[in-house]
Amino acid sequence: MSISMHSNKFLAVKSSAGSGKTTRLVREYIRLLLQGGEADHFRHILAITFTNKATDEMKERVLRALFGLAQKDVEQDRLLGELVSDTGLDEDTIRLRSRIAHRRILHDYGDFSISTIDQFATRLVRSFSFELNIPANVEIELKDDRLIRKTVDGLFEKMSADERLCRILISYSEHKYSQGLSY
Repeated sequence: MSISMHSNKFLAVKSSAGSGKTTRLVREYIRLLLQGGEADHFRHILAITFTNKATDEMKERVLRALFGLAQKDVEQDRLLGELVSDTGLDEDTIRLRSRIAHRRILHDYGDFSISTIDQFATRLVRSFSFELNIPANVEIELKDDRLIRKTVDGLFEKMSADERLCRILISYSEHKYSQGLSY
């Protein structure tokens, strides 16, 4: 799932694996970018993903699409048509803005804000370090294993008090075991 905000409104995109989420998000990102008008409008757009791999892939796809739009690459014709329809901009304007945006993003790559949730949270905490009365160079480390262990411990506690929940979890575990899955 992805959530974006435009004109003080949030847009949530929810879909399953392999359903074209990244393609849709890249299209939405480029639509917002091109509608912004300014050469550095990318600095006002934040996209958040779950993994570093997804972050890298989305950045690469945005840059490749912008370059393709600017260079009249036929592989981007479908995207071009969608952007003409979505933005109301003509093809020449989209190509010109794509060329300028591509160049500006490469020039100011550090301001190209597509990041993981963890990276965003770290930046947010550091931005408010003074107000939070913590050092500006604070290191934030997310311990997934500790969180998982705490969640599992809490679940086991609830299981001991809730017979129905206990039966559901045992049934789920038996089902996964019979399929040879460990999760």
